[in-house]
Amino acid sequence: MGHGRGSKCPHHRGMSHTQITPAQQSCPNHSGFTLIETMVVVALMAILAGMAAPSFTGAFQRYRVGTTADDLMASIYLARAEAIRSGQQTVIRRQTACGLSLTNARDWSCGWQVFIDLNDDKVLNNNEVLVRQVDLGQQVTVRKHNVVDPQVLSFDRFGQVTQRGQGMSISPRGQQTANLDMVCFSQGTRIRAFKNQPSSVTSCPTT
Repeated sequence: MGHGRGSKCPHHRGMSHTQITPAQQSCPNHSGFTLIETMVVVALMAILAGMAAPSFTGAFQRYRVGTTADDLMASIYLARAEAIRSGQQTVIRRQTACGLSLTNARDWSCGWQVFIDLNDDKVLNNNEVLVRQVDLGQQVTVRKHNVVDPQVLSFDRFGQVTQRGQGMSISPRGQQTANLDMVCFSQGTRIRAFKNQPSSVTSCPTT
């Protein structure tokens, strides 16, 4: 006898599992998610993503700050090596042409250039060798602590910094309360990096 309207799909007991009847082929497949279930899952994923976003943002900011501090340290070591190799003063000078509105002469947020300063004027001239150039994006703020010679770091022919007690701070741009990294000069040629310092710290630690 045929199946009436609204009846269930036939199972045909006793038939081999490899045999499919025409009635079974026409039976609709109801497996999968409903529209409501899918919407609930999407909503939950959006909530979880929103909760995780601040953590990811903070991690990216810390990565940019750390990378910039590493670039500065590498430039300092390179400038010292070039000063000793060439027997000339070597200078790290801030860049100013990058489209940012720099706050003052201590703002190094555009990046910097490393060059051998043949005439000791601390300016890159046409006859002088550009050793390295670091171009920063618009994601970090780099500031020099000292108001004396704020645009340069210079090293004598022995590789020693010519103005001791200097320091640089690197922080996420536009984040006034975010923690920062510092690169500091102590006596002689010692350079120290201080990671994840409070934003209230404005000078290098003395210890």
